[in-house]
Parts: sequence; C-alpha cells; structure tokens
Amino acid sequence: MTAGTDGPGQVPRDTHGSGLGHRRTATVAHRFTAAGLAGYVVLAAGVVLIVIALGAAAGGRGGVAWIGLAAAVVCVAGLGLLAAARRSASALPPDAPRPEQDPLQPEVTLEDEESYESRFPRGKSDPRNPPAS
Repeated sequence: MTAGTDGPGQVPRDTHGSGLGHRRTATVAHRFTAAGLAGYVVLAAGVVLIVIALGAAAGGRGGVAWIGLAAAVVCVAGLGLLAAARRSASALPPDAPRPEQDPLQPEVTLEDEESYESRFPRGKSDPRNPPAS
C-alpha cells in the first residue's frame, strides 16, 4: 500500500483535510469517461447521417425523411450519453457533505497566502488598495 492511498489501484486519499472521503475508484471513473467518449462517437455518427441526408436531398433521392429522422435520433442519443456521463461523473453520493469549494482546487493555506503576499506586495496600482485622495 502506497502512502496517501487506500490500497493498490485506488484513488489517493483526501490529504487536504476537506473531509471529502467519498472519491470514486479509478474503475468507476473510467466507466464514466468511456460513456462520454461513446457519446462523442454516437454524436459524430449523427453528424455523418446529417451530411448523408443533405446529400440525398440535394441529389433528389428518396428516403431523405427517414435518414433525417435517423440522424435526429442518433444525435439526441449522443447528446443524452454525453449529458448522462457528465452528470453521473460530477454527482455526489446522497450522504456526502456538499463541498464549499471545488474539491480539485485545494484550499489556500496561510503559508500560501503569506508567500503570495511577499512575492506580490500590494502597490499603488492594486485595485484593492486605491490611492488616498
């Protein structure tokens, strides 16, 4: 077992102290990613069907309505897959506490703030420190 993880192949534990110990395993995250990628592939197939329908309509061929209907259904399915994968990947479990900030953006510590303030002191051009009038 590596330091900072729950075991081999597991996602690192929350070491920033935000209390969000409900991270998904890599396998679950990969499933959401695969569903999103499938959504893009299905959406691309819908675009191809739209191009075929436009070509058939320009050539005066029959069956354009059915090709157009198929294109619309495939595009809606692709968008549905994308939306479902995105929503599922970002959803929290029902018992999880709501984060007060983005869990991917760690909380700014006092040391970080002091380091930033020492490197970039507030000057006359700082909008938070307007010149005295």
